[in-house]
Amino acid sequence: MSSVSRKRKLANEKRVFQVKWEVLYFVTEVNYTIQCIICQQMISVTKGYNGRRHYETMHRKKYDAYAGKIKEDKVIQLKSALCKQTIFFNFFYQC
Repeated sequence: MSSVSRKRKLANEKRVFQVKWEVLYFVTEVNYTIQCIICQQMISVTKGYNGRRHYETMHRKKYDAYAGKIKEDKVIQLKSALCKQTIFFNFFYQC
C-alpha cells in the first residue's frame, strides 16, 4: 500500500504579514507578499524568518545604526518613496 503525500500549498498556509516586521526588517506587504523597502526586492514567502534573513544578509551593516524613533522615521520615509515610485510607474504604464 503506497501512501499518498500531499504537497503543501502556500495559499493554505494562512500566513499573515505582521506590522512589527516593518520596523524590525524594513519590509512591507505588497499583494500578499513581502517586499523590502530598501532595495525593493520581493521576498517569496510571507514568513518572518525570510524577512529577517534578507535584512541580515543585505542591509544589516548600514541600517542597524538606526534605533527607536529614528528607525521608525526612516521606515516611513522609505515606504513613502516606494509608494510614490509605484504610483509614478503605474501612471506612466497606463499612458
